[in-house]
Amino acid sequence: MAFARKLIGGEGLGIDISEQAVAECWEAGYPAQLGDLLSYTERNVAAAVTAMDLLPEIGDRADFEHAVSRLILAARNYVLIQQNYFDADTTLALQGLHAPAHFGKRIRFKPTAADYITLLARLAPSHSISGLALFGVGEARLAPLPLDAATAGAAEPSAPAGAYRNLRVVIGRKEVARFRAALRRTRAGELLFLWERPVEAG
Repeated sequence: MAFARKLIGGEGLGIDISEQAVAECWEAGYPAQLGDLLSYTERNVAAAVTAMDLLPEIGDRADFEHAVSRLILAARNYVLIQQNYFDADTTLALQGLHAPAHFGKRIRFKPTAADYITLLARLAPSHSISGLALFGVGEARLAPLPLDAATAGAAEPSAPAGAYRNLRVVIGRKEVARFRAALRRTRAGELLFLWERPVEAG
């Protein structure tokens, strides 16, 4: 909540399935309520909707796709999603490296850039999507894999290109102008992918 307020402004309302998490939010001065994203049905309830480090934990691919759909429908202007950047994991492993932060939590599905792009291409017409941007944010801390003798003695493994700490996803709704305004507010790191809905000739 604090990160979202600082980044995009506004008061915000937290939604969580945990009674304890909701109580802790109120104690910290952040309004929150019990709720489950997978069964959330409200539409156009906030100018911006955020999900931070959430989607890899909620279920399988079907749950991921359903959750993204719910987030988009709840937003009037745009959606901001941030999560660990999993795209580099396979390449890192083949180099004898891994990003320990990518494996330190309960992760049920690892959404990649391709997962977002293919899903948003399918949802674009029905969800009034006006744009999509993906950013690689921060540098992942890497460590040698324990079974790789070739890298076991490396003191400070260096990150190959593309080993970012986080993936930031910005999804615009309805008007392209709203999407561009969202990018000005949330742009960070290295731009990996950018798509805008073509403006129809009038």
